[in-house]
Amino acid sequence: MTVPNLSLAGKKALVIGAGSVRGIGREIAVTFAEAGADVAVSGVHAKSAHSDIEGTAEAVRKFGKKSIAVQADATNESEVVGLIDKVVKEFGTIDILVNNAGASAHENLMNTDEALWDKAMNINLKSVYLGCRAAARIMMENKTGNIINMASIGGLRPGSACVYGIAKAGVITLTSWVAREMAPYHIRVNGIAPGPIDTDLGLNRIGRSPWLVLQGTYEEMIRKGETPLGKKGETADVAGLALFLASDASKFITGETVVVDGGMMLI
Repeated sequence: MTVPNLSLAGKKALVIGAGSVRGIGREIAVTFAEAGADVAVSGVHAKSAHSDIEGTAEAVRKFGKKSIAVQADATNESEVVGLIDKVVKEFGTIDILVNNAGASAHENLMNTDEALWDKAMNINLKSVYLGCRAAARIMMENKTGNIINMASIGGLRPGSACVYGIAKAGVITLTSWVAREMAPYHIRVNGIAPGPIDTDLGLNRIGRSPWLVLQGTYEEMIRKGETPLGKKGETADVAGLALFLASDASKFITGETVVVDGGMMLI
């Protein structure tokens, strides 16, 4: 057999939720660029204490690839459609979409009021729905495309984050549904469910931080790498999987959500 091809040469990608300086979205954007893709990036904040979408675009350009940074609210349909239109105008098309917008909401059920519920669902689930619909318009015309949705192991089993986990479970179901609907157009749709990854997600929170809920154990676990594999989860671990799913190496895979968690689902 031939060695699977992980090249993204000539591909045009968009990573939504790529502004965090220590985030999965930025790592995926840079990894795609290194693999040969032009990569557009977006985020709700152009620049903040922990977010810089132009910085992500600059990191992409260091690999000699084209990039644009677009400020857009992934929970607002008109802004998401406008984002897709800007990328198509700049790149000519979109071959790969990564829906990575998200925010932690580690409250229990009784502390989750309606406002927190709505906000968590909008950021973690509605954004994925809007991104899929907007990109599918272009991909269906092209009869090809690839969508990757960011879920979480919190969507596969109950944990400390009630509404966050429920939203991510919705992402997993949405991924399967969109994959079935898009398959006749040769559009693949898959998800990634990370476990504890060392990122700034906890800083982008709309409820209490996970380490306040668990009295420090979650933060300590990430910092010390207390997973069954005995390693700390890094953004590169997720980006490597995203590259596989975006490439022709996974050309016969669709509708799946793949766990990358150092074995946390085993305990």
